[in-house]
Order: sequence, then structure tokens, then C-alpha cells
Amino acid sequence: MTADGWEYFLTPGGRKVLAECLKHNYPVENNVKVPALGDSGIKVLAEYIKERIDYGFDCLILVTGDRGAGKSTVILQTGLEVNKNLTVDSIAFRIEDFARILNTNKPGRVGRYPQVILDEAGHALFAQDWMNRAQRTIAKEMIINRINRQIAWMAVPKRSQLNNQLRDMPYIWIHVQEPQAFVQGYAQVLTAPGPIQSMWHPERYWVHQFVFTFSKLEGLFWDQYEKAKLEFVNKVTEEMAKGKRSKADVSFDAVIHYLHEEKDMSWAEIARIPGVSFTPQVLGVRDKKKDSS
Repeated sequence: MTADGWEYFLTPGGRKVLAECLKHNYPVENNVKVPALGDSGIKVLAEYIKERIDYGFDCLILVTGDRGAGKSTVILQTGLEVNKNLTVDSIAFRIEDFARILNTNKPGRVGRYPQVILDEAGHALFAQDWMNRAQRTIAKEMIINRINRQIAWMAVPKRSQLNNQLRDMPYIWIHVQEPQAFVQGYAQVLTAPGPIQSMWHPERYWVHQFVFTFSKLEGLFWDQYEKAKLEFVNKVTEEMAKGKRSKADVSFDAVIHYLHEEKDMSWAEIARIPGVSFTPQVLGVRDKKKDSS
């Protein structure tokens, strides 16, 4: 440790990263204490991520925290640390864009770190059925693309909001917190190391690694991100006002209509198809309509 508080921290793979240590034993929860790093903690986190790709793995990163706590700031700052050439073209506000970016990114390798960022706006502006379909799509895409060694970021307020399959996929979990109201503050970093996972435990076992502070992100990249997000929000708001739906929603309804009208499947039979669900109330109403016709 140097006189000014800077010292080397080890990644899970044993790489040394120089960072400023503000406190060695910072309490996080249940008597767990970890190093508290300054803004340079982002460099340590970035090395955790790059190490995964360098060793031939993909890296799904979950970022949680209340709205406005700084999730996007942490993601973009770390993303730039991983790859200084990161652009807003790697940010997805719709699930279709997430899949497109993931499938068109070049495979990762030592020194090449492809990223895709699913912004929280995609979750916040759609209904629960959209979230379920989105999560299933992400899970399938990550399974298929694992060999391509992608870095995928996903922001959501609470980890519990994810379905079980997707909840257990991330290797890194970052939780962003405010030390006090209206003050953007620090992020906790946890990992799910393979060697300590239990075959009997229903979910992944998470280990606290460190916390770090972060500053407000400013400059051209942040301005471009805010512009892209605002354009998306305005577009979705306009679509909702006009009652316009996405092509995926229209296509989904067309398939359901075809099965019911052309293949003469009942709504109850359609509801038994994996991935399709209707409420009991809707099933009752629809079946009565068919009986009366």
C-alpha cells in the first residue's frame, strides 16, 4: 500500500489492478466487510469483466438499484473502461435491438470486448407480459451466444424481478446505492464464483468483492446516450398514445388468430403452448364467445 492509499487489488484470476482504497473494512451487510475503493474501482471492475472474455467465457452483468441511483452511469463508465471505443450503437432500448446487437457483434477474444447494453427504459415502459417475453428472449440469446464471448449488461431495479433462469445467469452483480437522498454514491460488486456453488442450493451463491464510488458522467458520450434515450421514450409515448404496437406484438397476435380461426384450436389449447398464457377470466370469456358462435 502506498502512502496516498493506492494499492494493488487482485481479480478472481489473479491479475493485479492499482486502485485507491478509501477503507479496508467497509460494512455492507450481515457483518460482511469489503474494501471501499474510490472512482478507480471502475478499473478493477473492468478487469473482472475483461478477464472473463480473455479466459474464453461470456459475461452477463446484472445492475440493480432504484431509478436515478446511477445504474446507467456505472454501466457506461465501466463500459468505456472496458472498451474506449464504445458507442451508443451498443445500447438497446428494445428487446429486438438487444438481440440484433448481440447477434451482429464480433466474437470476443483477448483484447476484443464486444458489449451490448439493455437499458432499463425497456423494462419501465412496457407491461408485465412484455417483460416475461423479453426475459425469455434474453435467456435464449445468452445460451446460444455463450460461445461468442459477449459482454451483456442488463439494468433492472430489483434482482427479484427477473425470472429464475435469467436470475442465475449473471456472473457479476452490481448494486447501486445512494448514501443519502439525492446524492449519487457508490456501487457494490458481487460475483458468483463457480467453485463455491452448491448443487443443493436453489439459487446462485453471491460473494461480496468490493464497493466503489463513482462520479457523474459528462461529455459527448453521455449526451449522445441521453439523446438516444429521450428519442426512444418520446417514440414509445407517441406509439402508446396512438395505440400503436410493435411488429412483434402484431405478429404474435396474428399467429394466435391463425391457430384459433384456421386450425380451429380452442383458447385453452392455445394457452397450453409453451410461452403462451391467458388469464382464467380471458379464457372463460373467449370460450363462451366461441360456443355462442
